Amino acid sequence: MRFDFESYHSAYESIRNFSARATTIYQKLPIFRPPDDRIIRNLSRGTNLLDVACGTGWYLSRIVSIRPDLGLWGFDFNGSDLFPKENAVFITGEVSANFSFPFEDNTFSFISCMDLIEHLNTESLLRLMTEIKRVLKPDGYLYIKAPNPRSLYLNFWDDPTHLRPFTATALKRLFGMYKLKVFKIWSGRGLFGYLAAPLLLVYAIIKRDRAIFAVFIDCLIGMWVGGICQKLD
Repeated sequence: MRFDFESYHSAYESIRNFSARATTIYQKLPIFRPPDDRIIRNLSRGTNLLDVACGTGWYLSRIVSIRPDLGLWGFDFNGSDLFPKENAVFITGEVSANFSFPFEDNTFSFISCMDLIEHLNTESLLRLMTEIKRVLKPDGYLYIKAPNPRSLYLNFWDDPTHLRPFTATALKRLFGMYKLKVFKIWSGRGLFGYLAAPLLLVYAIIKRDRAIFAVFIDCLIGMWVGGICQKLD
């Protein structure tokens, strides 16, 4: 039996809506700039960008809003009916131990892969990284994000499809295995996060808003682990 993409997303609709609300809060706070923002804005016109495990295309929709001149591609095993085809090209495929991207070598200047690696077994993970490095251009960037297993707000194991947790150290070592230069690794919001946390806590209590409280927790510990690396050859 194949995995039912739409049923999975329906089951987690409340979580996705909650995450969207938290993202909106971040966007209103100028100190919390998306970690990929500067790279995306500096890409050359017409550059190709690939989002692996693109789902409904929410990440590419954000990219379109700031860089409509980029060539955008989404890769996932299902969900094409939900994907915004007017903004990007959807490619159907499934990450496994012997899959290959249907792209030539050195095709993309930026590849994103969010909330996928925690679902993969070892063989599939290593194959994914091999294929990403193959289709990524020299000097191109890879952006990976996964749930933080140390988060106080989201329990990593509440998702029955999760197989392995990733810490910031594990992500850094994964990049090193493929000789990818680490550009940035994070599992929290840094100094600005610590400074903003008390104000967010007060605001969350006043508004009785769980999303604001989640942002407060994220400022202290981080709900996600993420990293950006660069291919040098």
